[in-house]
Amino acid sequence: MILLHSGYSRARALAFNLLSSLATLVGALLAYFALSQLTEWVPTLLGLGAASMIYVAVADLIPGLHKRTELKATLQQILLIGLGIASIVVVRALAGE
Repeated sequence: MILLHSGYSRARALAFNLLSSLATLVGALLAYFALSQLTEWVPTLLGLGAASMIYVAVADLIPGLHKRTELKATLQQILLIGLGIASIVVVRALAGE
C-alpha cells in the first residue's frame, strides 16, 4: 500500500514486494546455515539486536509519546509498559531461568 500511495504502478509495487520477499528468503537461508558456524556469536548478536530496538524506542517512539499529555493517554502508556515488563517476567518464568 505504501508503494501504491507513493505513485508506483500495481505491477511495479508487486515486483518490489516480490524482490524484498526473495531477499528475506535468501537471508533466512544464509542465517540458517551460518548458525552452526557462529554459535558463539549468538549472545553478542542478540545483544546488538536488542540495543538496536532500544535505540529505536528512545529515538523515535518516546518523543511521540510525549506529544499526548492528557491523563488517559499517560495511564495507557504506563499500563502498556507494565504489560511489556510483565510479559518478559512470564516468559522468563516459563523458560525456567
